[in-house]
Formats: sequence, structure tokens, C-alpha cells
Amino acid sequence: MKKDILQSIYDDTFKLCYGLTKETYNSLPEVAPYPFIYVGEQFDQPKRTKDPYITAGSSQLTVHIYGLKKKRRLMTDLMRKVRLSLPQTDNNIHQFENVNTVIQEENSNKTESLVHGILTVDFSYLQDERGN
Repeated sequence: MKKDILQSIYDDTFKLCYGLTKETYNSLPEVAPYPFIYVGEQFDQPKRTKDPYITAGSSQLTVHIYGLKKKRRLMTDLMRKVRLSLPQTDNNIHQFENVNTVIQEENSNKTESLVHGILTVDFSYLQDERGN
């Protein structure tokens, strides 16, 4: 059975992030060293095509990077590496289009202040569901 296009985008992005740091997760970890990456939410905007076997559209995937506020540079350096590496996820069915970045402070950790980088990554895709 062919892998769903959204899963393909997620897997390729996760693999890219994992190649940059082994501290990459598919859910928020209970305990992890900072900085770490959490590959999170995904949104899909499919488009109608004349061929019922062709899937086309766009997808947004959110990549979260958490770091300690007092070591903010480590988090922003990792965020930059992810951002610059995203075009490497391109293949014959999906393509990196754009990335939006937000950095915010978080105080959810009672002992230390955190910074939370959020990359919202836009992809476009076109897949022939017949396996061609």
C-alpha cells in the first residue's frame, strides 16, 4: 500500500530534523536535554483535480524547537539549521515552498525560562494514487 502524502511529508521532515539532532521527537518529551525538536501539527488543503486518482494540494507542518532562555543562541542556531535544510526534503511528490518563524518565551518550566521557536513549513504536493 502506498504511503499517504501527508505521512511522507512528516517522515521526510522528521528524518531531516533527526539528522541535525538526535533530540528529535514526535511528541513532547517528559524529559529531554535542551535544545530539542518536536515535529508537531500538520494541516492539509487538498485541491480538486479532474483526475480522481491525482492528489494535489498544500500542507503545513509545524516544527517546534525548545531551548533554555539563558542559552537562546543554541536554539536559534538549531532553528537556522532546520530552516536552511528544508529544501532537501523535496522529492518527486512534494516540494518545500516557504517557512514562517516565531520565537516566544515560555515559563512552563518552573526552574528555568524557555524559548520556543516555531517553524510553520509550507509544502505543495502532487501524487498519482495509481502508483505511477
